[in-house]
Amino acid sequence: MKARKQVPTPEQIYRNFLKQPPQVSKGELALLNSRLTEFTPWLRLSLATLAKSGNELCAIARRGDSEVQATADLYVAAEDFAERFKELSGLLTTVSTRLALSLAERPDMMTLMAEAKARMLDSLPPGVGHA
Repeated sequence: MKARKQVPTPEQIYRNFLKQPPQVSKGELALLNSRLTEFTPWLRLSLATLAKSGNELCAIARRGDSEVQATADLYVAAEDFAERFKELSGLLTTVSTRLALSLAERPDMMTLMAEAKARMLDSLPPGVGHA
């Protein structure tokens, strides 16, 4: 019979967190920030295609070589963004977990998090991020 894997206790998780080294180097962080900045124009253009009808997109692709190439470039960019944002999503999950653990000793942790969420929601435009 196989032994069951023991699930760590919250205390064990916290003690392990305290021993964790930085998750990325300063150089890796600078590279990530640089790449995110470089992607911004392509991301905006890619997302802007959502405001076009299928017919409009096909008409653009029929115009000429430069439009066809731009359409293909945006296709490749969108495919790449989809994969990169999956990776980024994983990194951000790690970030939120680590930040929650950093607040774990505080008795007012839940209040701090609720207040932060309220501030975040208050800073968003109406209809965005609100359930």
